[in-house]
Amino acid sequence: MRANEYIKLGLPRLRATGIRFLGVGSNEIIMLGEFRAKLTIDGHSYPILIRVVSDIVLQQKLVVGTDFLNTVEVNIKQGVTMIKPICTQMASVDDSPDIVQINTCKTNIVDASYVQNADPVIARLYALL
Repeated sequence: MRANEYIKLGLPRLRATGIRFLGVGSNEIIMLGEFRAKLTIDGHSYPILIRVVSDIVLQQKLVVGTDFLNTVEVNIKQGVTMIKPICTQMASVDDSPDIVQINTCKTNIVDASYVQNADPVIARLYALL
């Protein structure tokens, strides 16, 4: 997160980390600190660790990483982005669909007249039924 956006949030307490990293085509960058927050998207709240950097490091207000993205399902269709929690709850037995009952009966008569040039082995199998 950019430092100016951090200030707009009311300066939540930062934890100093001393973490340094390299950006693409940049010199070493020192993180200003980090804080935990809840990010709310479409009514769903997610705990997130936000790291604050100097305004000159980022053009975007906030960049989310894989630590957050691994906890949500992201869909982008026709320019519309949807973010929702990953559903991990398994359906209970009571919620499972009923299995359709199939009644079978044994018969010795098999109509194979629609089969032309049948493999002799398959034809013998039909004859045994």
